Amino acid sequence: MPSQRPAPDEPSDAPLRHRAVFLAAAITTTFGALSWRLVHLQSTAAPKYAAQAAARHSFTDELPAPRGTITDARGVVLARDESVQQLVFDLGFLRETRLLAYALEDSEHIDSSKLLKLLSPDQLRSRYLQRVSAILAEILHRPAAEIESEISSRFAIRRSGEVVLEKRLDYGIGNLVWQKLEAAKLGRYQELRRRIGGIVIKDYFERTYPSPTPVDLIVGRFAVPPSKDPNAILPPTGVSGIEKTFHSDLTGSPGSRTVEIDGHGDELAAYRGSTTQPTEGRSIRLTIDTGLQEVVQQEIDNLSPDGPDAFSVARMKPDAVIVVLFEPATMALRALVGRDFTRKASDAPSSMNYLVDYLYEPGSTIKIATAAAALADRKVRPDQPIPVDPDGDKMYSDKEVRRINDKGSYPELTPAGILAKSSNIGAYMLARRVGLQRFREYYTAFGLSEKTGIALPFERKGAIAGKWNQQTMSRVSYGYSCQVSPAQMCSMLGCILNNGIWRPLALADAWTDSSGTVTAPINPPEGRPVIPPNVAQDVSRMLLGVVEKGTAKSARSDLFEIGGKTGTAKKVNEKNPAAGYDENRRVVSFLGYISAASGPRLAGICIIDEPKLAEAENYGGHLAAPLFRRIAEKAMNYYKVPPQFIATTAPPSPKGPSAPRTKNMSGKRTSR
Repeated sequence: MPSQRPAPDEPSDAPLRHRAVFLAAAITTTFGALSWRLVHLQSTAAPKYAAQAAARHSFTDELPAPRGTITDARGVVLARDESVQQLVFDLGFLRETRLLAYALEDSEHIDSSKLLKLLSPDQLRSRYLQRVSAILAEILHRPAAEIESEISSRFAIRRSGEVVLEKRLDYGIGNLVWQKLEAAKLGRYQELRRRIGGIVIKDYFERTYPSPTPVDLIVGRFAVPPSKDPNAILPPTGVSGIEKTFHSDLTGSPGSRTVEIDGHGDELAAYRGSTTQPTEGRSIRLTIDTGLQEVVQQEIDNLSPDGPDAFSVARMKPDAVIVVLFEPATMALRALVGRDFTRKASDAPSSMNYLVDYLYEPGSTIKIATAAAALADRKVRPDQPIPVDPDGDKMYSDKEVRRINDKGSYPELTPAGILAKSSNIGAYMLARRVGLQRFREYYTAFGLSEKTGIALPFERKGAIAGKWNQQTMSRVSYGYSCQVSPAQMCSMLGCILNNGIWRPLALADAWTDSSGTVTAPINPPEGRPVIPPNVAQDVSRMLLGVVEKGTAKSARSDLFEIGGKTGTAKKVNEKNPAAGYDENRRVVSFLGYISAASGPRLAGICIIDEPKLAEAENYGGHLAAPLFRRIAEKAMNYYKVPPQFIATTAPPSPKGPSAPRTKNMSGKRTSR
């Protein structure tokens, strides 16, 4: 029986089967894509979308940290942060059109979803700002248009950040803000975030300087830094002084507060979020003593100083007066007063720091370094006379050096005599024996051509007029053709008083906690040897001779030993520098120290810039030396240091003999 073949398909069956296969493939592909998308959402994209969801339903606010406190050597507060509240506007709120519509729906009597359709983002922002500004104007007593313009203009520049509307907000005013805004139905008060819409009451720390004694030359300022861009929005920072030098240490670590919110931006009471507390910055104790600072200021303001040889600062009528006091043993700065008498009360505060930013030609005070260099290099012995002016013409010149003038004629002088008589020719004779290269090396080693490294910003390193050559050295040897700062001169003197070891002035001695307890010392930098100890001691004794029988007799004290060197330098003609020095403009100074029974107790410098007295009186020995003596004696009384001597007669007249003194063996304070 023959096999039977299957009947052929009907013509309509093939397309049906193809459609079934295609449909099955489409369903399989769709479910495969959905499965892949699900896996992608669950794994790869999960963190991204979780973060977006969290951002919509949580708000994180930074909690400011208080800045460290700055105190003086006795614990007197010089700078601290004071907790205040500020009324600010959050610019970021103006970007959220959904939240703007929600904040306006009650006052506009239109559902927020309809507002979003009826008004553009700019219209929503404008209506919200108009309503809020009108309410704040009544409370803050400012024009509404001014408030609205301040916020709008800032938003046009930067669409995030804050606009501070009130820097110091009273508690009662804050409550009134909430009441008025809620009554106007411009949002719901959020207790934890302390805000309604874009209006926030923010905790803030304001830097204050409570000390009645001006110490801004050292402490500096914490403020918004100046900017060339008028639209720049910069955070406050340390802009000068200790505030700038130790800015990172004084700055604390901010905390944070995260709050759960709903779709309208309102807090969810059941979910309070989390808070990380801020950490306060480190506090620092300075070496400055505001009590001694007041002593110095009182003497500068004293119209009737003691003694027939005393000139008051007011009578001198100077452009400026600078006084620096430090402790030689530690190089700790104890007082710094800089007065600019040319500035008016209405003038903007000066940015000049007289310790490190004021440069001047030091005159004869530099001869201390010149004599020390010659002795240290063994070019002359302390008691060795050297020819100075054999011809008696009070001048010197040769092929390499232009004329050097002396006030007196001295055929020969020892190094001590050169300092006591302040001989310019003698100073050059010492420098010439040292030689150009070695003299330059000593000048640098004494820190007179480099920054000292003191803990203050904007320190200047000084300058030399022209290139180093024999002519330059001749002038530098007695204090011309060079510019130095008071900080450099004090470090040079400190080197003499510390057995030849050079160190910069110290401004801070310890880190403390908020209660003032020391947590860590601030160790001074390692010193460097410049001259041998015996040379330093020889020069120190020579400075006593300058006061006892030299140009600084008016610095002689009936109670304590004072040593030092006077300086007088003419100033360059400002209107015509090519004309050289101006005979009528001078800077006079005294660089010295005062001793207790155990040795030098305080040292420092007095600089008087352009005194307006007769030419015969405008000298360091007439003006700066007695000013130093009066300040130094009062400083020793402030520190309750027993006097070394007992005066046996009344103080002498300026031209009379020195008053005899006897040693105070009892160590008890006696009257003059």
